Amino acid sequence: MNQSIKILLIDDNLADVELTKETLVEGRLNADVFTTWNGAEALDYLQRACVDAALPDLILLDLNMPELDGPGLLVELAKHERLRTIPVIMLASSDDEQDIARSYALGAAYYVTKPLGFSEFQRSVRTVEDFWLGLASHV
Repeated sequence: MNQSIKILLIDDNLADVELTKETLVEGRLNADVFTTWNGAEALDYLQRACVDAALPDLILLDLNMPELDGPGLLVELAKHERLRTIPVIMLASSDDEQDIARSYALGAAYYVTKPLGFSEFQRSVRTVEDFWLGLASHV
């Protein structure tokens, strides 16, 4: 993939954001990563991006955040014709079956649990790369 992929990373944990960005930049994706710290900030960014035709190709979304959490943002994305077509990958600490089922029910394309260890976390982010480059069909 020669062309840059625009990724919106939505997470309120600075350490997770730094590690995710570092892993994506060093990985096989030619990733241009923009970060917001909660769902409300992300929704504002996405609504402005709709006007500028600069929507991300992929959203990486944390589950629990202040102001507007991951499930709440999924509900908001579903209300907007252009925003609901952006694939959303949940990148969350929770491995609770209810959180996973709810995320899928609200429109998440994929759910990846963030492990606690550094190497395991990087492996999870690389799973996202493998999904995007190998399994997902996109234009």
